[in-house]
Amino acid sequence: MTPRTLFAIIIKTIALYLLIGSFLAIPGFLGSTLYLFQQSTIGSGFMINITVPLVLLLFILGVYFVFFRLCFYKTNWIIDKLRLDQGFDDEIIGINLHRSTLLKIIITITGALIVADSLPYIFKYLISYFQESKINYRGSAQISSTGRLIYYFVKFMFGLFFLTSSRIVVNFIELKRKA
Repeated sequence: MTPRTLFAIIIKTIALYLLIGSFLAIPGFLGSTLYLFQQSTIGSGFMINITVPLVLLLFILGVYFVFFRLCFYKTNWIIDKLRLDQGFDDEIIGINLHRSTLLKIIITITGALIVADSLPYIFKYLISYFQESKINYRGSAQISSTGRLIYYFVKFMFGLFFLTSSRIVVNFIELKRKA
């Protein structure tokens, strides 16, 4: 494996992590928009309270999209501009794995890290949800625990998808590389 191939794999893995981050940014912004919508009244500053978070959401998603597109589709351009493959004594790095096998390992490790990061928070907010529902008379929990519970559950599902279906993600990356 050449240094260029190794850096291409690393940059494409970063691109996948950016794609996951963009999906995980949406619930936070939608939650804050709903909160501002509930707190504001029609009239003074209503449109500002609604449009500012939505414009910020579109801006953040645009930044994610640009960096994802650069990292995923313009990998060779990034390697050339940053001169990542220069300065190595050997042209071949001693990793005797096939490109797709290395990608599968990286995607599985990324999925495991995401699952390990989100699982404790799922239990924390699940316990908090049940405690809040006991405290409230009608059994409805506050939106803070519910929203965070959904957020970490979605994050957990992304990690679980990467753990169990890493071959699908590798095939997608290889399909885009060959095209």
